[in-house]
Amino acid sequence: MSNNPRVTVARIIAAIEGSNGIKSVICAAASCSYKTLNKYIGNSKRVRVAFDDECNKMIGLAHSVVANNIRASAKQQEGNDTAQADSADAKWYLARKGKDHGFGTEPVAPVVAIDLTLNTWRKQAADRRKQVEDL
Repeated sequence: MSNNPRVTVARIIAAIEGSNGIKSVICAAASCSYKTLNKYIGNSKRVRVAFDDECNKMIGLAHSVVANNIRASAKQQEGNDTAQADSADAKWYLARKGKDHGFGTEPVAPVVAIDLTLNTWRKQAADRRKQVEDL
């Protein structure tokens, strides 16, 4: 997997632990290139599992931070009638986790259907360009 004999599955796995899933940190700890790390992740099940586990730890931590921010915001608003809750975390959470409850199902930008083909648009643009040039 690598031309560098010092890079082994064990060395890569040891570098993954505590890296928070950040590939540049893993590469530095394992003394390997980004390309080598990606090869190991793609070709070795043990490395892939270790990398996925490390990434999932960070997702779990981030999930906890978001949940705690939502709780703290709700608690702050509860104690103060004029307090404005920071709803960014709650909106993000509902968009990702609340799909089964009807949240996050709408597209971010509205989709508008138009009856215009690319060729028609090109012809109209060319006609407009010609009109401007004729002025």
